[in-house]
Amino acid sequence: MDSVSLLKCTEMAIGSDDLSQKHEELISLNSSIKKLEYTLSNIGESLRTEQQQNQRLQTDVQTFKERQELNDKINSLKGKKIWILYQNSLTDFNVLKEQENKLLKNKHEEEKVVAPLKKAVDRLEASLGKYKDQASKLRSSIVSKTSLIAKKYTSDRENADTACNEIAIEIEANQRIEQERLTRLQQLENRIRAAESELEECRREQTIDPDVVQQEIASLNRKKTEVNRQIVETNLLDEQDTASRAELLRRIENSNNELKRMEVMRVARLKFLERFFPDVFKTLRFFEKDENKAKLKGKLWEPPILHVFVDDLKYGSVAEKHIRASDLTAFYCEHKDDVYTVSDLVAKEFKARVSVIHHVCPHGFRKPKSSFSKEFMQKYHFEKVLIDLIQAPDYYMSYLVPTFKPENVPMGGASLDQLMDKIMDETDLKAFYSEEYAYFIKTSSYSGSKFSTCTHLNTPRIFTNKINENEQNKLKDAVVHAEADVKKFEAAIQLRSAGLRKLEDEKASIDTQIREIRSKADHYSKLESRVKAMNQQARNLEAEKKDLGELVNRAAQRSCARRMTQLESVEAGEKSMAVVGYEGLNQYIVKKQLSTLQSKIITKQNQYEEAKTNIVALTSKLKEAGAQVKAAAEQSAKYKSDAMEQTKQDSPPEDVRLGTVSEEALERDLSLAKVRLEFLAEIHPDVIRKYQERCGKIDELESAKGMRENELEQLTHNLAETKAQWLAPLSDLVERINENFAGFFANMQCAGRVYLDQGTDENDFSKYGIKIKVKFRAAEQLTELSGWKQSGGERAITTALYVLALQELTTVPFRVIDEINQGMDAKNEARFFNLLCSLAEGENTPQYFLLTPKMLPDVHYPDNVEFHFILSGPHVNLQNFTDSQGLAFSADEESHDDVDESSSSTEESSEEEDDEPEQVDLSD
Repeated sequence: MDSVSLLKCTEMAIGSDDLSQKHEELISLNSSIKKLEYTLSNIGESLRTEQQQNQRLQTDVQTFKERQELNDKINSLKGKKIWILYQNSLTDFNVLKEQENKLLKNKHEEEKVVAPLKKAVDRLEASLGKYKDQASKLRSSIVSKTSLIAKKYTSDRENADTACNEIAIEIEANQRIEQERLTRLQQLENRIRAAESELEECRREQTIDPDVVQQEIASLNRKKTEVNRQIVETNLLDEQDTASRAELLRRIENSNNELKRMEVMRVARLKFLERFFPDVFKTLRFFEKDENKAKLKGKLWEPPILHVFVDDLKYGSVAEKHIRASDLTAFYCEHKDDVYTVSDLVAKEFKARVSVIHHVCPHGFRKPKSSFSKEFMQKYHFEKVLIDLIQAPDYYMSYLVPTFKPENVPMGGASLDQLMDKIMDETDLKAFYSEEYAYFIKTSSYSGSKFSTCTHLNTPRIFTNKINENEQNKLKDAVVHAEADVKKFEAAIQLRSAGLRKLEDEKASIDTQIREIRSKADHYSKLESRVKAMNQQARNLEAEKKDLGELVNRAAQRSCARRMTQLESVEAGEKSMAVVGYEGLNQYIVKKQLSTLQSKIITKQNQYEEAKTNIVALTSKLKEAGAQVKAAAEQSAKYKSDAMEQTKQDSPPEDVRLGTVSEEALERDLSLAKVRLEFLAEIHPDVIRKYQERCGKIDELESAKGMRENELEQLTHNLAETKAQWLAPLSDLVERINENFAGFFANMQCAGRVYLDQGTDENDFSKYGIKIKVKFRAAEQLTELSGWKQSGGERAITTALYVLALQELTTVPFRVIDEINQGMDAKNEARFFNLLCSLAEGENTPQYFLLTPKMLPDVHYPDNVEFHFILSGPHVNLQNFTDSQGLAFSADEESHDDVDESSSSTEESSEEEDDEPEQVDLSD
């Protein structure tokens, strides 16, 4: 019976009514907790998996959001750009409209001037006819009279003519200035037309169109970005290859250091051989020489001690125990004759003796796997199998496997000590190991029964470090491959340097093209500025235009005034020259007035013709300005419609309306946003959908995890309460059992202890058990009771005393013990019978019935002990027993009356259990 079963039986035998029930309840609660913890672990693992997958998708989700934000920003920038174009076109429209209104105003002013001029010319022409008639009539009458006043008249006329000539010269100077202004204006207009023609040519070629220029620049920037990306990727590859090369060099250095360490470990093994196996060491040195190897017919293999290692050093002592030292230090020959050759050479050379074994590695040999299933290993608490720990070249392994069967040797921890009986009964194992002991199971060839031996493992001396020759060869191969990879990386870096130079040249070419395009755009802008400046000059020249008609009128008035002065002089002469005659004077006056009127008519006609010319010119300009205003209005309306469609707004944004943002800044931001957008990978919407679905699943898992954690907390609380209710009385019960048990053993001059074993997990109540430790000899330590450490008699007396310890805690009228001394030796039988009799000797103790096949001598039987011999045979010698109660027995008194008496006595004791003294029923 194992410790777990012993605890359950003890609970049912002497425990309280609910002690066993609470034990089962604790086992059930712990099982539920384990299941719930397993469920929580699965939920946690699923949650971590979902979270990890969502973390991997977060970059794509962030990229998707960034693309959306960039697209929104690009649309917003495009909309603002169109609104700026709309406002610029609206400004141009207002300017053109203002120019049209100004031309229309000038035309109206010119039209107002034309009608009065026409009336003035007609009126002057009518007066001129009258004066001509009057002059014709007076001409004939004044001819004779004019000679008298000619001298004075000539003088006055010359003075008047001089004044009038000066006025005419002044008019001619003003006309010349006006003509020069018109010439300059014409030249300026020609230059404006030439510049506008050049601008129009640029527009037709679309080389200076801002959108085209920006598209070309954007295209070149994309190419430049791609080149930069290639340059960055090339530099990144160079950095990665450089880092990989450095990492390979570091690995080469580490591998070389490891190889040196392995060589140092081999030297340590050689020193071990030199110290403890000097003959083996000398033989190794002897056959290191080629001339000695040449004496052999086949290959001579070194002792396995230099090539066999274990992966887990804590089991080094197991390998040293299982594999004989003679096999580890032996030399191995592939040719059979070399066995004797090696032995003879070594004996003759330095009188040494070494083990030499002939062994040939089977063709196609492979290291076998463990013979045990995973369930088998878990059931008996085995952790590893020796075959999995041993590392050696195939030649040595092909010898060790058939010789020592390492695939059939399991190993485990200290818990194997408790499972020895179970392993021996249920398995066919011949040997197994723990970390400190070696266990060997043998079967008797006579009885077929199994018996075991246990040996303490010594501290390992050989397998104190681990190394693998295959690993050593792999390290050497890895160093060679790594050095080849270093050369490849260096060649790749050198090859990419040429490509990098080409990319740099291509980048410089793109920069040159961008500068040329921007230079053309700058030239176009400067040309527009020149046109605007020349238009401004033309407007200034137009503003400098002098009103020649007004000047001529003022000159005519001055001339007229001078002539009137002359007329006054003439009139004065007429008064002084009354004799000349009034007619001659009138003729002269009429003639001068006629000349004056003709001058006025010419002046007015010139003014009238000039006004008509101006009206025609203004009409032409008005027509051209109207077309420009209409085109500007249509362009402005188109820009507004596009802007409203792009931005979904009826008015410009505030920053555009306030003029805080420029078209150049918007274009620059737009180009940067497009470049950033090109660098962001396109993300399929399914990725976002999966991310959102997984977020929902994560929320569900977290909710489920919280519910399970609450449930686990409640179960843990219930477990703690139930454990407190169960463990305290159980511990008290076990302690009382231990007191009785230890006392009984002390009475027998031995030592014993009963204790509650909680196993490795204090909450695994299915592993709780009652363990018994005993010591029968003074030199021993307390040792746990087991089938392979104590003898059968020792186990029997221990079991009997444990039963007595239990009975001492119960209140019953009688107790029956049936052949408890089976398997006990004479000494332990005597100890037990004396103890049992001493228990029966006390007062108020239950009645004992002991059934035994024999009665022991040298046992003190108290007076209250009765003997009943049932079916006693003729060979029973009753005289050997002490008659402490006056009993008289003889060999002839064996009859069936004894049987009847015994039966009646037993019945009596059953009926009168409160009045009768305790009896011991000894029956055959």
